Amino acid sequence: MRSFFLIFSILFFVFSVLYFSWIASPRFEYNQLVPKWIWQWTDKDENGNLRTAIPLFFLGLFSGLYLLFQKHKTIYWVLVFLSLVSLVFIAELGQLLRPIRIFDWKDIYWGSVGAGNGLLVIFMVKLIKSKIKNNKC
Repeated sequence: MRSFFLIFSILFFVFSVLYFSWIASPRFEYNQLVPKWIWQWTDKDENGNLRTAIPLFFLGLFSGLYLLFQKHKTIYWVLVFLSLVSLVFIAELGQLLRPIRIFDWKDIYWGSVGAGNGLLVIFMVKLIKSKIKNNKC
């Protein structure tokens, strides 16, 4: 059940990143799926690139939890990070096909930072958990 929830959450965030990257307008106030308190924050100019990091942070968290619970080796953590960076890059490439959207390297940077930090939080939990387990033996 736990794996199902994590996979569902990962897929939800992947599709959300792609959907919101490829909608016609970068302004969320025109999208009825976004609550007012979210679009009021995301549509501020100073939050333009940072708003890319937030869903990728959660994507990193859920991906990290999945890797943690499945007991995957460290190389998988690196591969998942590279996959998340690729996702952001693909999302940005898709914006080249939209009339009023623009490809932005800063979005790729901030998305990578968000994904990396999400994974890092869970990886640190993994290290602490391993350290505690080793001290008990």
